[in-house]
Amino acid sequence: MSRAERTASPLVKLLVIAHVFAITVYALPKPPQAMINGIVTWRWPASAEEVPAFASELPDWLLYAIFTNWRAPGLNARPPFKDTPFEGVPIVIEGPIQYLCLRLGTWQSWDMFAPNPSDTDLWGDAVIVYRNGDRITGGYPRMKDLPIPIKYQKERFRKFYERAHLEENAFLWPVFAQRIALEQARDPANPPQEVRLRRHFQKFYGPDRPMPKGYQTVEYYVHKVDQGALRRDKGWR
Repeated sequence: MSRAERTASPLVKLLVIAHVFAITVYALPKPPQAMINGIVTWRWPASAEEVPAFASELPDWLLYAIFTNWRAPGLNARPPFKDTPFEGVPIVIEGPIQYLCLRLGTWQSWDMFAPNPSDTDLWGDAVIVYRNGDRITGGYPRMKDLPIPIKYQKERFRKFYERAHLEENAFLWPVFAQRIALEQARDPANPPQEVRLRRHFQKFYGPDRPMPKGYQTVEYYVHKVDQGALRRDKGWR
């Protein structure tokens, strides 16, 4: 008796095809920045002499059309910074490909592999200052200090921090620091008053140069804890 042929659901096949198309589009290079900025605009050749130059630009214009209509990542409004509320501000214009990859969790930044692999070991922590003046250091997991099963659960925290500490993403800092205050709050009579975010980094210059010793530390944001929000989120009266 022959084995019954096993086939995948048409929905699964459609999802695979859509995923392959999405990651192919997402992996295409960006068009020249001058096109994105509007410095170079579309113009039909006005004479036969301009046709070769026009033809040579067509691949870039194809990338531009895909980038703006399908991939379309870009800022819709300048994100507010520091203590400015950002709820409801549309940060990113999402095209269909951007939307699909982000919502399904299939997006991957390829700069880990090429063309310039990361040469910096980076991690972050925070100094939490309490009402009575006590200070503790902590507030964020560091992968090397976690047991292997927990690493798998919390690897996303490292990926988040790689983006969250950047100056261009400073609109995240107040919410990030407030969350650390929430997690480090233990006593209603002695709540956190201040969270000081720090980044620690060590750059590696290659095998031809000696290994640097220690990490450089930068305190990049001081957050005054919102006591009303803290008490509400902790359920304190």
